Amino acid sequence: MNIPMLVHRLPIGTLKTAVGRQYVERMTNLDNLDALQADNVSVDEGIKRGISMGDGFNPILKMYVVSFMTSKSNGNEMMRTSAFAYRLLQVTFLLAKKKLATMPKDDTYLVRLDGLDRMELGAMQTFIGILMSFDEIQGLTDDNKLFAVQALRYNFSEISLLFSKVQRTEIEKRMTRLQKTMPKQASKLLQEMLDILQKQQ
Repeated sequence: MNIPMLVHRLPIGTLKTAVGRQYVERMTNLDNLDALQADNVSVDEGIKRGISMGDGFNPILKMYVVSFMTSKSNGNEMMRTSAFAYRLLQVTFLLAKKKLATMPKDDTYLVRLDGLDRMELGAMQTFIGILMSFDEIQGLTDDNKLFAVQALRYNFSEISLLFSKVQRTEIEKRMTRLQKTMPKQASKLLQEMLDILQKQQ
């Protein structure tokens, strides 16, 4: 899927219409990430595709964020695209980490390691932003709640190690509270994350 082309050719899609739903769901389909991590795709190519996809997707995400911030509309769309962007970032990060592990520790190693650390920090901040959005968006549908929680669960064992003590306490409180408003499968995933946080203490 050519995401950059969609930015220029299509208006902002909404899940409230049949065409808009098709647009949003196609754009955020997790199968799109197969282009980064399929068996026949090299790590270098996967990283390149991940960066390119992110460059194309971020302007779309920004449209939904602006729409929500200015008029409180398209909340479901903002949540879904935010969750997809987070999943894309995580997949790209894991590929970059895999690449770094194969590289010699020469003069460029620390620079690349710093870049990887900044990418991981960005993922952590995005995680917290999505988690907070559950309290800010009214009328989230169960399928979008689940889609977002599934994204947060991805690579959680690693990203959670970056949380400060204060962040960890607040995240546990939010997750525990959110469990009461989530569909069963999403509530189960939240519990898995809570269990991981408990084991890390």
